[in-house]
Amino acid sequence: MIRFDVSALTQARLGTSLTLNVDIGPQSLTDLEVDFLRGTVRVIRVQGGLLVQGTVETQVWLECVRCLDSFALPITLELEETFGLSGASRRQD
Repeated sequence: MIRFDVSALTQARLGTSLTLNVDIGPQSLTDLEVDFLRGTVRVIRVQGGLLVQGTVETQVWLECVRCLDSFALPITLELEETFGLSGASRRQD
């Protein structure tokens, strides 16, 4: 799991943003080997929450079910998600 501290935005004025440059090295998850995670993510304070937008690229290693050889699969993800804030954090709305 990857976490970023965006707590300053929870009390910020609407429209305030934070840009995060993501550059994470190899990760080993339960059933997945990830070479890297790179990209840019922008977090914006919006009415009722935080809007997360960005693009990240990665490369994962998989195993062919037919020949059992490993191969790298590049993946690009476009992100856009809104996360709601609890009542105590919504005072600026």
